[in-house]
Amino acid sequence: MSRSARLGSVLALVAALVLSGCAAQPAQHAEPTPESSTPAEAPIESEPAAEPVDPLQTVASIVARAEALELRAGDGTVVATIDFAGPADVAVDTLTAVLGGPPVDESYEGGNHHAPGVIHTWDDALVVDEIHYGEGVMRDGAATVGAPDFRVSFDAVEVRGKVLATSDGIRVGDSFESLGEKIDPDLWTCMGWAAEFIELPDPNAGTVKIGVGLSEWAWDEAAQNYGLKVDHVASIMAPTPVAAGCV
Repeated sequence: MSRSARLGSVLALVAALVLSGCAAQPAQHAEPTPESSTPAEAPIESEPAAEPVDPLQTVASIVARAEALELRAGDGTVVATIDFAGPADVAVDTLTAVLGGPPVDESYEGGNHHAPGVIHTWDDALVVDEIHYGEGVMRDGAATVGAPDFRVSFDAVEVRGKVLATSDGIRVGDSFESLGEKIDPDLWTCMGWAAEFIELPDPNAGTVKIGVGLSEWAWDEAAQNYGLKVDHVASIMAPTPVAAGCV
């Protein structure tokens, strides 16, 4: 059989297959039934971003140190400090935020041994004594830890749920006898003893000690002064001179 005859036979066979329906048919796609269709998944809603927590709202204790107040969380972490060399209004504003409200304010006049100022008191427990030295009044230059714009006093164990203490955990009401080695008899202050101190340069005395005072003198209602000597910590004060006279 010639080449042309073979080609003709192949074409004839293909034509016969097409006419007989044996040629390949396109694939048929079944429409999905409602039962067989996959339900659409509900979109996953993302959690709203948590509001940032103000560190001052985590404060559980206010701790008096020689150079500053430490504001500590419940685990003891220091979340903020109030520098005694800083401005008094910052101290008052920060404590107002921590304690959830402002203090009671009372102005006082100056005298021969002290400048005028304002007493800021929270619940008769925490006091900020804002001192208005003024120009040339008992202090030259800017505030320092040794001559600050404010001092602080703890007159109770706590205030509005915040513990008031020293770094050693000393609190108002602790007996001096129980404090043992936490008290150094050589570290006296104007009102009692010192819990801790730092040394600062002084142009007149070389160095001075400034620390956290533990007062042994309580308020005498009859005499209207701090003339009642007690055997326990009546108040905690900072910063205060150590082994030096009263300020």
